[in-house]
Amino acid sequence: MFDEQDRELNLVVGLVLAIAIGVTAFVIAIATMGGSPGASAPPTQIGGTGPLMRLLPARVTFETGSAELDGEARRVIAQAASALTHARSLRVTVSGYVDATGDPARNAELARQRAVAVRDKLVSLGVSFSRIALRKPETITAGSGGDADARRVEINVM
Repeated sequence: MFDEQDRELNLVVGLVLAIAIGVTAFVIAIATMGGSPGASAPPTQIGGTGPLMRLLPARVTFETGSAELDGEARRVIAQAASALTHARSLRVTVSGYVDATGDPARNAELARQRAVAVRDKLVSLGVSFSRIALRKPETITAGSGGDADARRVEINVM
C-alpha cells in the first residue's frame, strides 16, 4: 500500500516533528529558569529575596581615627559591588558615620574620607561613579553596637 517514497516522507516528517518538540521543550525550560543557557539570573527586584537583598545595605566599619579599608571592609565592598553589577539600574548612597570620641570637625572630615574610600573602592570594582552618591548622615551617632558601630560607612540602595 505504501511505497518507498511514502516511508521516506513519513520518516522526514517524524524527524522534523521530534526536533520541533525538543526545541519547544528547551525554550520552555529556559524561560522557566528565567535566563539563557550559561547565564546566571541577576536579581531583578529590590523587594525580593535574591542575592542583592542579602548584600545590600552593606556596612563597613573602621578603626578609631582611620579611613583605611581592612580586609573585612574590602570583602564587604566587593560583595556589594558584585550585587550592583547584577542590578545595573540601581543607585546607592554611601554615608560615613563617626563615633563620639575626638573633635567633631575632625570626625566630620573623617566620616567624609571613609565614605570616599568606600566609593572609590566600589568604582575600582566596576560600579559606575555616576551610580554612587555621597551622603552626609543626618545625625552622627553611635550605632546600636556602641562607638565601634558608629565608625562605619553604610551603602544603601536609593
